[in-house]
Order: sequence, then C-alpha cells, then structure tokens
Amino acid sequence: EGSTYLGGRTPAELAQAAIGLEVEDFLALGYAFAAHAMCWEPGRPLYVPENHVPNIESEKVERFLELVSATPGEMKELLANPRSRWDFIAFQQRPILRTDNGLLVLDWRLLFERVTGGLFWDVHDYLKATEGERSRLQWTQKWGGIVEAMVEEQLATLAPVALDGQKLIWDEDSLGAAYGQGTKCCDQVIDAGRALVATDIVSGQLKVATRVEGNPTAFKEDLEKLVFKKIRQLDDTANNLIADEKALTGVSPKPPRPVYPVVAIGSAFSRNPVVSMVIEEQRDNEGLLANPLVRPLSVIDLPEVEMLAGLADGGASIPDLLDGWHQSGIADMSFRNHLLRVFGRNYRGFRSAHLKQTVDEIIANLCERYGFDPQDIT
Repeated sequence: EGSTYLGGRTPAELAQAAIGLEVEDFLALGYAFAAHAMCWEPGRPLYVPENHVPNIESEKVERFLELVSATPGEMKELLANPRSRWDFIAFQQRPILRTDNGLLVLDWRLLFERVTGGLFWDVHDYLKATEGERSRLQWTQKWGGIVEAMVEEQLATLAPVALDGQKLIWDEDSLGAAYGQGTKCCDQVIDAGRALVATDIVSGQLKVATRVEGNPTAFKEDLEKLVFKKIRQLDDTANNLIADEKALTGVSPKPPRPVYPVVAIGSAFSRNPVVSMVIEEQRDNEGLLANPLVRPLSVIDLPEVEMLAGLADGGASIPDLLDGWHQSGIADMSFRNHLLRVFGRNYRGFRSAHLKQTVDEIIANLCERYGFDPQDIT
C-alpha cells in the first residue's frame, strides 16, 4: 500500500528502485533457477545456462545475476575474512556460482530466501546509502508491520466460526477492553474448542552477531526482544483468561479451559536444545506461565505458522498438534522437525486454502507473464 510513512512509495516501488528490476522479474528468475536445483536428479545437467528463462530479456537476467551470483574468484574474496566458522553470509547473498560451464545453484533454499526475504536487505541498504538513517529506520518499521500483518492473517484463518457467523478470535484491543488497558496483552486469542490459543507476534530477526559470530550478549538481546518480552505478555493474558474468560469470550466454562501460549516469529528462527534451555530457564526464573492450566510454551516461526494453518485447515486440532510436539521427545527442536516426522514431506497438506489461493495467483501471474508451463512450477 502507498504510505507517507515511506514518502508515498509502495514496498514494490522501493524494491524496484533498490534492485533495478520489477519484483515480478526478480521472483520469476529466482524461482526458475531454484526449480532446476530442486528437481535435479542424477544424469540431468547440473549447470544451468543463462538463457534458462528465455522469455525474459537478457539485460534483466544479467542484472539478476549481478545481484545473486558470483564467480569462483569473487566468492573466494567474499569468503576470505569470515566472521566465524559459521559465516554463511556470502552464500546467502550469492547463492548462484557463475562458472565457465554455466550457472550452479549452490543451495535452492538460500536462493528462495534471497529473492523473497532478501528484498528487505536490498531496500534497507539502498535507503541507508541514498537517504540516510531515518529512511532506513522507517523501512525497518514498515517491514515489521507488513510481516506482523501477514502472520496475523495466517493465524486468523485458524479461528472457527460461530453460529452467528463471527470468527472466534479476539485481538489486542478486545483484550485491553476486557481486562483493562494497564494489563499486558498478547496479539490474538483463538477459541480452539477445548482450549484457548494465545498468540503474540514479533517481526524481528536475529542479529548477525548472534547467528554468525555467536556473541552471547547479542544472543541475549535477541531473545529478550523476540521471546522473553512476548512471554511476559502471554503470561498476563493467560492468567486473565483462566481467572475470567467470560470478560473476553462471554462464556464461563467450568473448569476453566487451558491456554496454549504461542510466540510466532515472522522470520526464520532456529529452535535447538541450547536455545530451548535458555528460554525455559528465563521463563522459570521469572515465574512465567506457571499456572497449571497453561500448557507448554510454543515458539514457532512464519513457515511453521503456515504449516500449522494448513493442517488445521484440513481438520487437525491446534491443541492436539501442539501437544503432539511437546510430547514427541523432540520438543527442544523446531516444530517443523516434528511435523515432518509425523506427516512426511506433504507440502500440499501444509498449505491452507487461504495460502493456496495466494500461491495459485502468483503462479498464474508468472505463467501468463513469462509463458511458463504451470506443471513446471507446481
């Protein structure tokens, strides 16, 4: 949407100014090269020719490759001074290698991330260089709002519909009206039948110092922003719901329904035994989510929100899915790992009707614009 917040420019217009391509061209080329790597099998060509997408002008292909690829010599320079043993930034920025034999996609997942979420950094760096710190900060805030709205939209699809046609979901304003403006409120509460699901959404990302350098101070700051602050809000909300659900939902179940607290992070978030242990220690030290009717905390990221929405859209129970994870023996690992172990790589089953409609519209646009065969994309 246009906004004076960004000087009247839409995110798509800012992205085009930053990368020198229309977003549709950037995405189409990224998807086409990623699809080659995803579908590769022994015996098929490993390298991709530059004219892999023949219906896009060569100038656009060259500009795309300037942004996302590097020669072996250029990659060697990018890797010459790593910040740590875990510094993969060069591969995240340039996931395609340009060789004499053709183009080699180093990792299709990194390429997907580069042409989607990577656009944030293209605009971020462009505005910082051309307009200064104020514009960079405005873009960061605007992007955060976009991501949070997207997560809220996904979560809203999980809410059942009452007999009067109203969705059984309540937002932060409803919680404030029910329990007083002085209380900490999460972003959404969903009626999941036998339980209430309280979700708090955050759009931040892990600092480079955390994910690359392993800096303990940065790690603690990131968890404070992404998780600990949200747990405190969820704790207040859960206690209010258990003490007086009627103030929000209009019903007084006896006994009170349990509450499932969920932190939904709108970016990639690696849950592992170390991160899980730190989160649990902080929660226990502050005495948060200690009510017996509060179920274990779930920290999930955007792709996992989408997987949850897809399964719930297919009739699965949200509380059952979360219980299954926490009772699986791998609850200190990501929710994604658990879902893949239980349901397999059934990616269509993880896609809700709402998301499927969005994906189908994108695919139809790409097919019409570039003459793709839908079978090659789906």
